[in-house]
Amino acid sequence: MDQLSEAIGDGRSVKANFMTDEEIAQAQAEGSPLAFSSETIIRYMSDHTNLDELHRLLPKLTTFREFLERESGSVKETYLS
Repeated sequence: MDQLSEAIGDGRSVKANFMTDEEIAQAQAEGSPLAFSSETIIRYMSDHTNLDELHRLLPKLTTFREFLERESGSVKETYLS
C-alpha cells in the first residue's frame, strides 16, 4: 500500500481493510457477490506462490514497484481523476 501511495504521488496514504472471517460469512449469508468467497483464499495466496517457478514461466515478470513505474500514467488516472 505504501508503494501504491507513493506512485499516486499526491500525499495520500492508501490503506487495506481486511474483512474478518465473521464479516465474510455474514456477507455470503446475505447473498453478497461471489467476490467474498475468495477473500479468505487471497489472504494466504503468497504462501502458495513459487516465485522461482513464476520467473521461469514469465521471464519478464516485474516487481510491483516496477509495474507501478511502468503504469504510472494509468495509476494516476485511476486515483486522481
